[in-house]
Amino acid sequence: MLIAGREIKLPIDVARGHPLEETEEQFLNEFVEDLRERMDRVHEFAREKLKMRSDKMNQRLDTILTATAFEPADAVWLRIIK
Repeated sequence: MLIAGREIKLPIDVARGHPLEETEEQFLNEFVEDLRERMDRVHEFAREKLKMRSDKMNQRLDTILTATAFEPADAVWLRIIK
């Protein structure tokens, strides 16, 4: 029975417990557990991708910042900006 937007519990439902409530509760518990597992997997995937990108950026930065040692008489390119 539905009155004022709420499911009314009959005395028999209170005494025995409403079978739909247990099923709905079990469904919600399974849904929440499944959602948490999926979110954990997605977060782990995102962490791995962020770590890979961070490592790649650090490697590029190290390559740029590493000074090249030149010896006298080494051939080099000279860039003249006008």
